[in-house]
Amino acid sequence: MYCRKQPEDIDELYTVDTKSTDKSEHNSDLESEKIIITIDILLETTKFDNTNEELNKLTKKHNAYIENSSISYSPYHGSKNYRNAFYTIRIPKDNVHSFKTDLNKSGNIIRGNCIINFLIWKKGYI
Repeated sequence: MYCRKQPEDIDELYTVDTKSTDKSEHNSDLESEKIIITIDILLETTKFDNTNEELNKLTKKHNAYIENSSISYSPYHGSKNYRNAFYTIRIPKDNVHSFKTDLNKSGNIIRGNCIINFLIWKKGYI
């Protein structure tokens, strides 16, 4: 399932419908189910270094960790040289909403996308 929201609807990215998780609806051969939510957020800021430092603090505060990151410089726009940072951050599911709320204070969220993957495996496969 893929969902795409506008910035004003970004809070909805963190809501997962669990109405159909009644165990009676599942096949008895299923042992476990895991939901992985991948959220891509484009955040702009005029204080790159401060925002980068704040992101590291938020990661620790929300018991998360940075799995991957890169910082690069984009070509000049007029007389300015812009920096870009890309992060893959693993956040416990119970902390995702509060992480995003705190992140809103660090910059302006331009765009948000989410991908929801449901992983279900049968007994004996893992």
